[in-house]
Amino acid sequence: MPARRPAGPGLLALGLALLALCSLAASQQAFVEDATCYWAGPRVPCGSRQHKPDPGLSEANCRAAGCCWAPPAFADAPHGAPPGGPAPADLPWCFATNNAPSTYSVAGLISGANSTAPTALAATGPFAALLHQTNATSAELGPDVPALHAEVASVAPDILRLRLLDASEPRWQVPASLYHPTSLLSQLLNPAANATSAAAAAPGGTSASPGSTAAPPLQYALQRSDQPFAVVVTRNASGLGASPGPSATLLNTTSTRLVYKARPWDQYLELTTWLSPSAVLFGGGSPNRGTTVVPRTGYPLVSWNRDFRPNPTETVNSYGTSTLIIAVDGGVAHGYLMLNSNGLEVVPQPDRLTWRMIGGVVDLFILSGPTPLDVMRQYAELVGRPALPPYWALGLNHRFTPALGTTYKDCSAWEQVMANYSAAGVPVEAFSDWGDSTDSFRLFTLGPAWRDCWPAALAGLHARGQRWVDPSWQFYTAAQQQGALLLDAYNNSLLGQLFPGPSTFLDWASQPALQLFGQGMKQFASLAPFDGAAVSYAEPTSFCAGDVCDLAMQTFADNLTGPWDWEALGTCPWCGCYMVECRSVQCTHSGCTSLEGLPAQEGSLAFPPYAINSLNVGVYSSLLATRPGMRPFVMSRSGFPGDSAFAATWNGNACWDCHYEDLAMGPAQVINMGLSGYGLAGADISCLGKHYTPLMCAQWVATAAFYPLMRVHDQELYRWPESTVAARAALALRFWLLPYIYSLLYTGTQTGAPALRPLWMAFPEDNNTLAIPAANTTWGGSILPIQPAHKGNTTAAVKASPLSFLVALPALVPENATADAGGDVFNDDGESLQAPAGSCTLLNATATIAYDAPSGRHNGTLLLWLAPQGSGQAMPQGAGAPLPAWPQLGNVTILGWSVPVSNATVAVLQSGGSGPSAADVGADLAAAVPAGTTVASTSTIPPCPMPTGAALPGPAQGGGACCASAGSLLFDLAGMHVPLNCGSGVLLTWQEA
Repeated sequence: MPARRPAGPGLLALGLALLALCSLAASQQAFVEDATCYWAGPRVPCGSRQHKPDPGLSEANCRAAGCCWAPPAFADAPHGAPPGGPAPADLPWCFATNNAPSTYSVAGLISGANSTAPTALAATGPFAALLHQTNATSAELGPDVPALHAEVASVAPDILRLRLLDASEPRWQVPASLYHPTSLLSQLLNPAANATSAAAAAPGGTSASPGSTAAPPLQYALQRSDQPFAVVVTRNASGLGASPGPSATLLNTTSTRLVYKARPWDQYLELTTWLSPSAVLFGGGSPNRGTTVVPRTGYPLVSWNRDFRPNPTETVNSYGTSTLIIAVDGGVAHGYLMLNSNGLEVVPQPDRLTWRMIGGVVDLFILSGPTPLDVMRQYAELVGRPALPPYWALGLNHRFTPALGTTYKDCSAWEQVMANYSAAGVPVEAFSDWGDSTDSFRLFTLGPAWRDCWPAALAGLHARGQRWVDPSWQFYTAAQQQGALLLDAYNNSLLGQLFPGPSTFLDWASQPALQLFGQGMKQFASLAPFDGAAVSYAEPTSFCAGDVCDLAMQTFADNLTGPWDWEALGTCPWCGCYMVECRSVQCTHSGCTSLEGLPAQEGSLAFPPYAINSLNVGVYSSLLATRPGMRPFVMSRSGFPGDSAFAATWNGNACWDCHYEDLAMGPAQVINMGLSGYGLAGADISCLGKHYTPLMCAQWVATAAFYPLMRVHDQELYRWPESTVAARAALALRFWLLPYIYSLLYTGTQTGAPALRPLWMAFPEDNNTLAIPAANTTWGGSILPIQPAHKGNTTAAVKASPLSFLVALPALVPENATADAGGDVFNDDGESLQAPAGSCTLLNATATIAYDAPSGRHNGTLLLWLAPQGSGQAMPQGAGAPLPAWPQLGNVTILGWSVPVSNATVAVLQSGGSGPSAADVGADLAAAVPAGTTVASTSTIPPCPMPTGAALPGPAQGGGACCASAGSLLFDLAGMHVPLNCGSGVLLTWQEA
């Protein structure tokens, strides 16, 4: 997120050190921590070279210069040295001492603008205090801040906040404008809230959650040490039901370094907590690793938003950033969120966890759990609950890209692709393009070949029930005049190179930028009506760096004379000119030049002066204004904590030359996106490059069918018989499960729970699940709503089909025992922003199997109840549209039933009415439905003989018949026309024959 002030020399200079700070520390086995050097500490290189030492520099010479020496020896690190091979070049072997004490001590209490003597401070409870530095360190990183404002406050009963600020002058902090109005951060980051927070955190007291009037009871205990300053937070075991032990300590900064550098450098902060060695870590955003586990090896998790596609050989983040870390220990979980939009890395070590940042402030939130789902709920309350996508977004999304010999020159090429998909029987719900319909990739434009035909082409697309998701790119019109652009170190508009050619960047933290973008989107919608926005470049991206961008360059379009030659990728217009990667590569394009020899700041990671881009918030707001009352659909490959309240996400350009390793990374990437707070998330189906095979493409399609977001990148799935057959089968299964997926996404909007979850999230007490590969995932739930499409194969056809249920119960229970299953189904019109109050959007399903001792038989019941709810979508804007009626009831399949059935009935229940009371049907039923519920009608289902060895049959044509096979029971109710109406229910009962 950019600060409005331009970068000064100090801001740029630290980029030299950042390359070292973001790199891998040496192996713990090769280096033991001592009083001055630490193997996992920050590495500012000694010597004149940035990365590996000067030729001939030895350990003796390094130590003689007063530096630390540690050649890397990480066998499991992507940049680790192979056995017997040379050490990697991007790690400093010889680096400045990095383990000297850096401490502060409490000087007094802060209450508003006044301070008191230290003796007035209590040792426990939330507080706000003034800290004075007692030990300084790492002079090479700049001068230290002599005085800090320290604040620990309860922002919710189970969320604690530790904030450390420069006591003498303000610094850049994450703005409240990034967050949904219903989130805690939207209120906590408000200047008014910050002004009163010190008073709210008075010693020994508690602070109420924003908007509340009474202080909630703390769910944790807090202790503070004054000389030197340290904080210890432990879980309140009695309050949260968690057993004491190592996992009871949530934060412990005792005997660790607190580093806080001052201006003009203003760019290094360090905070460490001790962490139980037995804790297993998860999260950290969408790094390029094929597992959800965060290795505690000292290898930093880097957060730096830029254009960097996933790569199995890297562990840095890909396009977006999330700093949520979840620790699971002994079946209990807690979480950390470091709220900082500058360059940041989290360093997980065997006995501790360290955060290192190059700007901003320390703003750490501790989420006390105690279950993983509790941590996700607390995170969602803090940053904003995930956005609910429109129902159509759950279908197959296809992105056109003229990347591999396919060029979409005009509307006819698009329409041919759509027709080919239809002929192949592969339904595509939404299309987006890579900008080939634009005028030289400029935002809110249509190319000459598209201007006349495109409106009619979109009308035909919409008539078929399909959608167009418009790509969004940065643009330059009146932005410069309105002060809406990012500035460089010289207070000029920051210039980069993107596909249109020379490009500038909107400052999404400014109101002029938001207003300008909204106006452009509204005007463009009148020319080419779109249904959503696919944001491919939300992260700061440029194909050149610094003053190189001022050189005359041809536009990208001028260089696109034909299909891209991927075998000669080094000759492309931008290769070697990436802003954050290139330092010495000689570019082959005449308009580009080597960065070697440029001033240091122009090739450093700290240039340009921003790290996080909040484009997704601006696109969401613009879509909301362009299509009032309609649910905005924003899909972005980049983001920041809180973006999940506005956008879906995907893993970006997963690969250009795809291997099975890229396919295998997908499940972990999608799970990590869910752990970052996103509901709708997916990994691209990428059948690209010279190593892919049609079989691999078919397997990719089958895997992606189980991601919340299913999206094709570039290649059409009908090109090969294998992928065509796989796509038909995968989409048929996905459509079958759409009401279940949609209900999971709705649950996430209420609780923050991911739709696709790792097994450890459901079974944290089972340590075996912590190490299970990410490919073993769960959607959770014991009653699955399903809707096989009866007419057509689209999301609209699915929504209109009868609603069926698959009930998972254990085998028949023994005497005096019962087995239960339950779940909810969410349904609305699929695209209104908010369901009207009182709408029946949530259906509750409860199933029971019990053994009746007097009769010696098993009984079963399934109760479906549809009661009026409050607002179905927790968004404040828009009145919403009336919801359609619920579909009729289809089939009910009971798994776990293995004996013949008799006395099967289906009763329609209603609130009020003149029929018999529901209590007459069953005493236990009376407690499950509202008082006054009556039985409107009852129908008997023919008995079910047990066919020996028969497979579970399909739906009976006549309706009503039930059929049983070994381990399952099917009730075909579709032919009985059983309704699902608001304020009513359905009771299905059966008995063992």
